[in-house]
Amino acid sequence: MTLKPLLEAWGYEVVLSANGYEAKHILDSDDAPRLAILNCFMPGLGGLDLCELIRARTQGYVYTILLTAADHKSDVLAGFEAGADDYLCKPFGKLELKARLKVGERIVRSQEELGEAREALKFEASHDSFLRLWNHRAILDLLSTELSRAKRMQTPLSIFFVDLDFFKLVNDTYGHLVGDEVLRNVAERMSSTVREYDHVGRYGGEEFLVVLPDCRVETAREVAERVRQRIGEGPILTVPTQVEVTVSIGVSQWRAGQEIHDLLHEADVAMYRAKQRGRNRVVVDSATTETVKRVNGAASRALEKRRHIRHSGLDRPLQVNTFHQGNATRVQGQARDIGEEGMGARIPCSLAINEKVTLAFSLEARNEYTVSAIVRHCYGFNHGFEFISIEPALREAIARLPS
Repeated sequence: MTLKPLLEAWGYEVVLSANGYEAKHILDSDDAPRLAILNCFMPGLGGLDLCELIRARTQGYVYTILLTAADHKSDVLAGFEAGADDYLCKPFGKLELKARLKVGERIVRSQEELGEAREALKFEASHDSFLRLWNHRAILDLLSTELSRAKRMQTPLSIFFVDLDFFKLVNDTYGHLVGDEVLRNVAERMSSTVREYDHVGRYGGEEFLVVLPDCRVETAREVAERVRQRIGEGPILTVPTQVEVTVSIGVSQWRAGQEIHDLLHEADVAMYRAKQRGRNRVVVDSATTETVKRVNGAASRALEKRRHIRHSGLDRPLQVNTFHQGNATRVQGQARDIGEEGMGARIPCSLAINEKVTLAFSLEARNEYTVSAIVRHCYGFNHGFEFISIEPALREAIARLPS
């Protein structure tokens, strides 16, 4: 509080904290101060411990000046080891403090410029410099990441290839400058049409790869069709002419047991089938189509079966006892539906398929039930549990629930 008027007179915006924990909260905020003056000894969390926590962060650099009493200079070395940038012994002069702050300003500014340069290099390394889309390597890395997530979370993943029809003819007829302008326009139209969380990359030449996380093939086909229509809806205006462009698109959805090369191959084959069938169309690979038919058939049968599942606006607390890395873990969730064979629930984490768990819940007042079950499906936070066995009392309680 003593320093606040002085610092504000020098043009600084000052935020005060009464103790170390409050200081940590302030420095962890999104718009945290970039210069911190910390007492070596503070209530709650000391300055040395706070310095260590600041240095362990991954977000923006904070320049720290540690204040210590003149007779505690032995704390200076400990402060530097904890990550402090500078120190001042109390009492200190105004000019000395101002000089240390100016040094801190320069270092913070240098860190920001270094960070910006690093991000720019990272962008250039991962993007096609001409179209500003993900480049070949980056889009495959993203596909690898999304595939790993799909395997772990048991969520759907689809991709599609987009290839410009007769693009060589565009280059041969109008020249490569016009061809370049066509590619730029196609990239812009495509990027503005896909979902916000989809990934678009230049696979090579006039061929693009789109990765659609958490997306079944039916939705992927709709997205691909929108892309096809958007690209072909009007001519691309270039100097000195305008060019009509269409695209052929091949779609595929990941299936259990597949790796990246399998998924890419099926989408590639589907794209060439689109070419063979006359171009300017979307084709889903045949293996995915057959899988969708089987899944839809199973879904219809499951829907018929679920008519015997009790809902009644079921939204009851559910406790799941499981094991994580060999340790007993308790997870809280909400039961959504229940039948004699199993239960549907929403759990704020992902459980492993075929994992054995114990479920504890109540369907009626003062009646709590515990049952062993197996995780049969997991789509994000939505889980399906199959009961290993069910007690007669629970069966009777389920029967009493209104449909």
